[in-house]
Amino acid sequence: MRDFKEKITALLKNLYPLFIPFVSCIFLCFSALGILRHAMWRDEMQAWLLARDSRSIPDLLFNMRYEGHPPLWHFLLYVITRFTCQPAFMQLLHFVIAVLSAWVFMRFSPFSKLQKVLFIFGYFPLYEYMVISRSYAMGVLFVFIFCALFPGRTRKYTILFGLLFLLSQSNFIGAILAITFGCFLLLEFTAKREEISVSVKEKDIAMGACLFVCMIILLIFQTHLPPDTYYSWAPRYLGGINFERIVQTISNINRVYMPSFHELKKEFFVISAGDRLFSALELLFVVLLFLRKPKVLFLYVVGVLGLLAFFYLQDGVRLRHHGYLYILLIACLWLGYYFQPVDLKSKFFNRLSITANVYRNLFIIAILLSQFYAGIIVSAEALNEQFSAGKETAQFIKNKHMDKMIMLGDMGEHIAPIAGYLCNTIYYPKISRFGSYFLWNRAGFERKINQAVIFRDAEKLMLQNRQNVLLILTYELKPDEMTRRLEFIRKFTNSLKREEIYYLYILPYNKDCLTIREPYISEK
Repeated sequence: MRDFKEKITALLKNLYPLFIPFVSCIFLCFSALGILRHAMWRDEMQAWLLARDSRSIPDLLFNMRYEGHPPLWHFLLYVITRFTCQPAFMQLLHFVIAVLSAWVFMRFSPFSKLQKVLFIFGYFPLYEYMVISRSYAMGVLFVFIFCALFPGRTRKYTILFGLLFLLSQSNFIGAILAITFGCFLLLEFTAKREEISVSVKEKDIAMGACLFVCMIILLIFQTHLPPDTYYSWAPRYLGGINFERIVQTISNINRVYMPSFHELKKEFFVISAGDRLFSALELLFVVLLFLRKPKVLFLYVVGVLGLLAFFYLQDGVRLRHHGYLYILLIACLWLGYYFQPVDLKSKFFNRLSITANVYRNLFIIAILLSQFYAGIIVSAEALNEQFSAGKETAQFIKNKHMDKMIMLGDMGEHIAPIAGYLCNTIYYPKISRFGSYFLWNRAGFERKINQAVIFRDAEKLMLQNRQNVLLILTYELKPDEMTRRLEFIRKFTNSLKREEIYYLYILPYNKDCLTIREPYISEK
């Protein structure tokens, strides 16, 4: 029996070098299936269209003025769009970034093999920051590279601050973490200055500090939105303290740490008493966990407060934004391995912290198992469900050779995926011109259009271009709203995003038609 155990142990040691490549390959294959099946929606395609239809970098920055995000993701897309207009290449770039994040975590994180596997196949790494092509996966990559390089920080302060600069340019949520990690680095250097000053060149730390200051100044300019923006940074909750809003914001912690599969498909969650209780207990446990590692505790507390403050002040925050609370927790647990615990003056809190660390692995496994379950189930269901009908609609238009027709879309922000997949522009009645991406300004969103405007513009396009016009609507016309000249083509209603279902109609060219006289338009 002893010989058998020794042989098994020796076999496992020989197989260990294959562990990371083997798990990474499984992750790569599973993720590739999700990416190939996923139909991109408005938020994903908006960044691609901004990059595709900008003539230069300054033009791109000008077109991004309403976005409220730093431009690094758009810069990468701009480079790609100089060679192709196919948005699948954006998904390829996002896929590479997400796979790199998983590999860095597998290769350099100090977690156990089981914990590593559960994490990369969890909901956020496998679905939210893999399948959906946004800038958030890039931020996760920079966080993980920072954690991997942190042990050699005495020789790499400039590199670490450079990574934080890139993190701040990935997205606004990443910028909050970048500022937090920067303060953590400066605190850690100041506290151990006498010990590490011999190996740290003054020039290195000075350059890092300059990068940090420049990062903050740049972010101030980048977050300045035009006066006519539709989404303002001036929140309605700033005028007074809304305790119900505070409780609701904090209660999202439990939904992020231990997501419920049945709730993940909902845009907004109903906060229950259980969420409030478990969120408070989880926060308390993590604080006790890091109590004897004050620098990591500083990083966690400041990071959580910064993220929660943003979530409290802003409406329209989604699960992909809340997910950075989870990434922050993982980063703090990772960095915690590099610090030795210190004894607290209070024996009571010292004992509490020691007790919490006894259950540390149990806590981590509970969270990772919840993430793993949600990640596998949601990713598997995504293979059978269509996220948006935009890709299917665009493919139908191509197959029927209608992609060269004049196209009109009733709701510009929801028609954008079709413009992206068709490598084309579409006429938007809301802005009275051809376009692809949509500007988040009041002029575009506050202007109300009805069917009279849509059909009047369609007929003008028909007469001006002397050809049929393809109407792409996000709703179905009623029989009394139809005319014998308007031909219904097909509807596309298989979509998780209910605002991105489409109905195709053709207005045939009629040179004798000068005005719309038939009473088929609803003026309401």
